[in-house]
Amino acid sequence: MTTSPEETLIKIEAMASAIACADASAKPALLHQYLDLIGHYLIDQGRGDALAFPLLDVIEQLDASGRAPQQVERRRGEAECSDELLAKVSAVIDVLVSSGYSTDHASQLVTRQMIARNIQLPAGGDARAWRNIQAFRHKLINSKHEGVLWRVYTNFKAELPQLYGSRLAEAAAREAVWDRRSKASA
Repeated sequence: MTTSPEETLIKIEAMASAIACADASAKPALLHQYLDLIGHYLIDQGRGDALAFPLLDVIEQLDASGRAPQQVERRRGEAECSDELLAKVSAVIDVLVSSGYSTDHASQLVTRQMIARNIQLPAGGDARAWRNIQAFRHKLINSKHEGVLWRVYTNFKAELPQLYGSRLAEAAAREAVWDRRSKASA
């Protein structure tokens, strides 16, 4: 269930109050949650990932310094795949389909990329989960074309040609262009 921007702001305000009243041992975890809420709020407002991704870097630096709980489960693929990630994966599937791949083959390629990066696959958890990814994409494309996931999908789809240029189709087939971490290391 998606929360409204007003509800998210109320949560952010409540978190800020909780941080102000928290003792030193509880503050790191609350700060971590606070940054996470702000990141989701920025994405929900259609501000794009470019504004939210620096918050992920701040969270990673906090994790590395030991001031906040480690997010090992998210990095190792033990957490569930987010809908935002699936929206980006759907955009990559579109790129592959427009370059001549069948929808099935494009979905399988992206699923293999997810498995290689230890991303937990949606409902299925094995290589056949490509059908679930394909179903998510179908539902997204045939929806009302509104909401957070639609904005993530369209914004990411518009960013891809700018990031990869003429080699977009090749990069989408060989690299995990949907993965922010792979872009940072490139």
